[in-house]
Amino acid sequence: MKRSSSISNLFVRTIPCLTIFLIFSVQSFATDLIGVNDAIVNLTVANSPYMITGDVTFNGELNIDPGVVVEFAGDFSFQVNGSIDARGTDTNPIIFRSATSDYQGYIKLNPTVSLYPDLYRISNWEVSKLTDGVTVLNDYILSDFDVSECVRGVVIGWYSSINLENFTIHDIQKYGIYCSYANSNSSTINITGGEIYNCGNYPDFNYAAAYFYYDGYSSAYTMNLNIENLKVHDNIYYGIYFRKGSGTFNANIK
Repeated sequence: MKRSSSISNLFVRTIPCLTIFLIFSVQSFATDLIGVNDAIVNLTVANSPYMITGDVTFNGELNIDPGVVVEFAGDFSFQVNGSIDARGTDTNPIIFRSATSDYQGYIKLNPTVSLYPDLYRISNWEVSKLTDGVTVLNDYILSDFDVSECVRGVVIGWYSSINLENFTIHDIQKYGIYCSYANSNSSTINITGGEIYNCGNYPDFNYAAAYFYYDGYSSAYTMNLNIENLKVHDNIYYGIYFRKGSGTFNANIK
């Protein structure tokens, strides 16, 4: 990781018959993140913001302090393959965002499957202006998060048993939640206390606010989808869209 800086700010004060230019040097630093990290990595407020300048992968232990800001300088991935402790607070959320006005960057959460899913609990994140807000590829609990202005909001991939709790997903170009599960395995997805609105703004297709597709390749496999107290409103096309191939798809909506 390395530090980069920028210098700016010019102040002008005019006095009769005399103009004085006062130049103040203000340094703002960013810690660059790139490459593969196999050891313990701690992202701290003292070294924040962090700039993703290439694909970065965490294979060991990743800890992110409340209040840390992570920015993507291009369409790079931030992938977690090991354990993660990333819990912001109401007043100091953990922020992931594009460093420019472009949609760019991916967050991929793909830890080793654990018997203790609380090890992978993530809370109080604010994610904005990324290509995919958060892609989840294994067991996770995501709570109290906000995803906005991304191409896709939350993407749920293979082998996932996931809880999404108390969240907002809004102002998304395509799908607010996109779940395409085609594999020989079973899955349980619990969605509680969330809100999805103003999704499907991209004009090339009738996107759903929440899309769920399951094909277990066999009747022996099942997807259990439990949705409770989810508010879906003011989206451009579909609200919740279900599609099934082989296997059993149980949807319980309250």
